[in-house]
Amino acid sequence: MIKIEKYAEMDAIITAFDQGHLGLVVLTSAPGLGKTNAGQGLTSTHRISGHLTPLKLYILLHENRTKNIWIDDIHRLTADRDMRNLLVQLCETTPEKTISWLSSKPLPDGTPETFTTRSHVLITANAIPTIDASKDALASRAHIIQFRPPHAERIARLRQWATHTDIVDHLAAMTDRPVTLRDYAKALEWKDAGHDWKARLDQDHDRLTSADIIEHLKNIKPTRGENERQPWQKLGVSRAKYYRLKKLAKVSRKTSMRLSQTPENGRSERYSGKKAGIVSISRM
Repeated sequence: MIKIEKYAEMDAIITAFDQGHLGLVVLTSAPGLGKTNAGQGLTSTHRISGHLTPLKLYILLHENRTKNIWIDDIHRLTADRDMRNLLVQLCETTPEKTISWLSSKPLPDGTPETFTTRSHVLITANAIPTIDASKDALASRAHIIQFRPPHAERIARLRQWATHTDIVDHLAAMTDRPVTLRDYAKALEWKDAGHDWKARLDQDHDRLTSADIIEHLKNIKPTRGENERQPWQKLGVSRAKYYRLKKLAKVSRKTSMRLSQTPENGRSERYSGKKAGIVSISRM
């Protein structure tokens, strides 16, 4: 697993994919950090997003076999066995790949049971928790990129294109909460509507999900003494919930470190779903 923190690094990776240098890229980050926008400039690439069945994926791959494939935020991607099998075929390391769908049920007219393609693949997602770098066939073929820009980097990205500097300055001051690029768009809508956009933005952050808070806690450095007093009040949660989420963030951070340090032969450690920190996080 490759960890990056700079938008320039993410842009360079997407450019390398677009130029045909990378066969399979899996780019993950928290929601609202600009993954989809960064891919908008891809050329000769077909984007697949939303709800998708394995059969529909097979049909789309056949219809776009002369293009590169960008799969954007499909949550069932690696959890579904048939979906994984298709992706493993698509992501073979040979220049020309053979994709097959062998079933007793007839395929739509014009769709063969087998075809060949030279498509390269980009996958963008908020998380892919079922990938195990030590034994997963798909992960062994992929360049797995984990994008975690710090607060200052997110603000610097906003300043590149945002025209309302007062909103950006307000977001820059919100260092105790996980700010995303979407916050700017939401604040701008409230501002255009004539509302108190600062109050609306603060209220919106008071309703952060548990997943948001965990992602934030994973990216901040532990502090002691005065700086650590009552941090749960800043995040708008109870003291008990803060420490419960902080514990989950610590487990998730350690898991990411173990996966990134796994030897190529994958023999030194074995990971189960439980060990990999795959947890169900409810909404607040």
